[in-house]
Amino acid sequence: MNYWNKVENILAQLGLLKKAQKKWGRMLNKKEYQKALAYIEKHSPKEFYSELHQPMDWDTAGGYWHGYEFCQWAWYGVRRVCHPGTDYNRGGGSQDLGLPVYAIADGVVTFRGWGTGWGWHIFVVHQLNHKRYGKIKVWSHYAHLQSQPVFAVGESVMCGQKIGEVGGTGGWTPHLHFELRKRPLGIGFFPYGKSKAWVRDNYYDPMEFLNLKRYSQSLCARKGA
Repeated sequence: MNYWNKVENILAQLGLLKKAQKKWGRMLNKKEYQKALAYIEKHSPKEFYSELHQPMDWDTAGGYWHGYEFCQWAWYGVRRVCHPGTDYNRGGGSQDLGLPVYAIADGVVTFRGWGTGWGWHIFVVHQLNHKRYGKIKVWSHYAHLQSQPVFAVGESVMCGQKIGEVGGTGGWTPHLHFELRKRPLGIGFFPYGKSKAWVRDNYYDPMEFLNLKRYSQSLCARKGA
């Protein structure tokens, strides 16, 4: 597997691209990739190294997602809502039931428990440095988990650390509902009656953070256990 595209953009931003090309060429294997991450961290200002990770390990599963995307109009019974997150679902039915869900960045748990419609879900607050948005505070939300997350409120989690498994709790086909909120909106909040503009003002598009080559300033080297 070629890992070069995962670090190329970061190296370019740091002015290290030519040096890295001489060091590794344009192809990186897994071992070299870990060395490249250490190389980036060593040459980066601390505040630059915002670590990000996809909430499901897409590369190894070779999967895809379907369901509602960010800001897509969705129907819940007779109520229409601008979907505030992205639904991740591999295959159909219960094929992804029990697959691991990871924290996207270092953070602190602000809620874990049961919610009507959400099932078992968890919120984690992060301090990030994003290429487009700069230094920001983000609340990541992972819903419909298979069981209650083991992390307590106030506990720290690491980027890429497993925080749960894909479930269908709350009355849904198994999938991960994932949001990035710009501010705390209430544990059970869902934007019924809100416009697309309102949703964009209060939520980030997950793909702006999870499309690592285009948007993120750095990568998470750690993986969940």
